[in-house]
Amino acid sequence: MDGGNILPNEKIEIEMLKIACEEARRKLTDQLNAVDSIDQKIGAILGFAGVILAVLFNKEPSEWIPLVLYFIGKILVLVSIVILFRSYASVKLKTGLNIKGFQKLIKEEKDKGLRWFLDTILVHLEKALDENNTLMDKKRKKLRKGTRFLIIGIVLFTIASFN
Repeated sequence: MDGGNILPNEKIEIEMLKIACEEARRKLTDQLNAVDSIDQKIGAILGFAGVILAVLFNKEPSEWIPLVLYFIGKILVLVSIVILFRSYASVKLKTGLNIKGFQKLIKEEKDKGLRWFLDTILVHLEKALDENNTLMDKKRKKLRKGTRFLIIGIVLFTIASFN
């Protein structure tokens, strides 16, 4: 598969490509862990929002200004819960080439050599990392948005409770 004799410079290039592929795989593993971390945060905030929602239905103010603030706060907490649930949805992260992709490359392109093979793997890993970053950024944005709505809702509810 290595295309015959490998020159010393090619050996160095191949070793560097192997290291780059290992690093890309390590980053993919880090991305999987980061998604788990984001999901844990979302779960904790959803639990907190559920408690706040229970408190919101416990006491309603009687004056009209606090009542308006109370209802706006309640709506914002409900909106935040919906956003957080949507952000909690599973994301399928990319992992580069799958087993069939490797097999296809080996069968169809075996003449091109090890250097080409590692280059191709690295390209697929880089693409996967970029796509995963985009997916995770969307998830983080939803988390921030849901958290903001929750905080504003809690502040309005707190203001309504003091009047």
